[in-house]
Amino acid sequence: MTRADHRQDVKDALWEVQALKRELAEVRREVGQLRKRVESAAAAPVKATDPALGAKVAETHRLASETASAVDHLLQADVLLWQAVEEIREGDRPAADGPAPRGDA
Repeated sequence: MTRADHRQDVKDALWEVQALKRELAEVRREVGQLRKRVESAAAAPVKATDPALGAKVAETHRLASETASAVDHLLQADVLLWQAVEEIREGDRPAADGPAPRGDA
């Protein structure tokens, strides 16, 4: 690699860094604008001009809450099931130093 090639590579890398710096500044500006929009939207009172829309929002919230609760219950049951499977597996192993320690102690 010649010095001229090396210099050109350095110039190209510097140009790339400067281009990325400009893009990063633009992205940061856009993020700032979006944050302002979110803050202003959160601060504005919600006005349900359409009663049907308000009912849909309430129903959607209810269904989302019920779904979250059901998934939480399902995950807890899954954990209990796998704990039981592990206890069964540990029971099938020959005891070298006595019973296997349990996690609920």
